[in-house]
Amino acid sequence: MSGKGLELERLVAYLFKAKGYDVRHNVKMRGRSGVEHQIDVYAEYRASLHVSKVIVECKSYDKPIDKDVVMKLIHEVEDLGVDKGVLITTSYFTPDAISTAQGYNIELWDGVKLKELLGEVSIEEGKVLTDVYYVEPAISVDEAVKTVDSTLKGIFGRRGGIESSSLVFYPFYEMDVDARVQELKGLVKKKVEARVVRATVLVDAVTGTLCDHDPKTGVIGVASIPPLSDEEVRVFRAPLSGPLNADMLASLLSCSTAKARKVLQGLVAKGVARVISIRGH
Repeated sequence: MSGKGLELERLVAYLFKAKGYDVRHNVKMRGRSGVEHQIDVYAEYRASLHVSKVIVECKSYDKPIDKDVVMKLIHEVEDLGVDKGVLITTSYFTPDAISTAQGYNIELWDGVKLKELLGEVSIEEGKVLTDVYYVEPAISVDEAVKTVDSTLKGIFGRRGGIESSSLVFYPFYEMDVDARVQELKGLVKKKVEARVVRATVLVDAVTGTLCDHDPKTGVIGVASIPPLSDEEVRVFRAPLSGPLNADMLASLLSCSTAKARKVLQGLVAKGVARVISIRGH
């Protein structure tokens, strides 16, 4: 993206925020079709009876905007099920683009209108969330309330009803990484081979726990991520083909057996290694 394009997106995000909207910049949203859409600005306005959802497409162009860009925004509005789409440009729209937008929940803001709107508010530097994934819940709040109500009634035989309910989104980071894995080849002549694989890692943004996601069971914790010393990192990077004892580790790290034993004890204490068997003591 060009510097001008990013600057326009931020200006528009600040404009909606100044108008009272909850704003996220550079959002990835999955539609009803299963397709993921990259949205420049996503804005929500919370009224007493309804939450108005708006997606905004920004074009920092010198040339006019044609109908193809409008049609793309119409498709995104319908697929995401939002209330309105706004197409903003620093230039202007062709007659075909204007006629295409008619009859749909699409607003077209050309450079003149954008300048007028920016002049109406005092936009100050503020925090706007970026690179946000917005995923629609698999079930509605009403369905969740019914599930809780029937389950608790069956378990506790309680009286009364649920007073209130709300939808809360929990943050996770999803990262694509190139990881080096080691495999033991051969049954007789055992040989350790290393290769690089692409993996997707999900991390709990609050606890720092490695997680896994299953569409049926949701997100589950897999392992915490404790800080490791340089010696402990070297252990994991070593081409190991089986269990490791203090003598083997001392040779691997070129250190004393006593120090190697402390490294092993530290790995066990941090929960990233376990004792298989103890001999002699």
